[in-house]
Amino acid sequence: MSGFSIISLGFAFLLTVLLTGRYFYFQEIRSTARRNMKELEVELEKIDCSFEQLVYFITLPSHLPITENAAKEDIHLKYDVEQGMFPRLIGLKVYIENRKDTLMIAYLSMEQFRIPMLDRLYAREEMTKETYRKIASAKMMSSGTHKEIIDEVYHQLKVGQFDMGG
Repeated sequence: MSGFSIISLGFAFLLTVLLTGRYFYFQEIRSTARRNMKELEVELEKIDCSFEQLVYFITLPSHLPITENAAKEDIHLKYDVEQGMFPRLIGLKVYIENRKDTLMIAYLSMEQFRIPMLDRLYAREEMTKETYRKIASAKMMSSGTHKEIIDEVYHQLKVGQFDMGG
């Protein structure tokens, strides 16, 4: 085998690992969380989480045309993943997208994403930090959580952060 062939194979292997790493990371998170939730005898979709630490990059309610005219369907979520050989979910970006513009309006960091039930288990040392992170990542990636975040962001856009209800 020539040196060029070895370098080409090495490059192809590295490229394959980098391109498929994210997919396998998400699969591993889901399967680990499923197993851990089974041990806890709780369903992932049924545990409560908090969006208090959702950081908005605009004032609420906003008078920007893109936000005033936004429908729920215009709000999109995108994973913020640490790139590299071993990807890791570090947050969730919230965008408003319409035909003309895209605007990032909020961000929820994994470090700030709170799940009270897991917080209690972690505080009592009944769960490792790594297990907490994997379950929290799976919760952040679940479609039910996505819907809740979109509902919360839409409410904040239309009503504002300090609405006391009424």
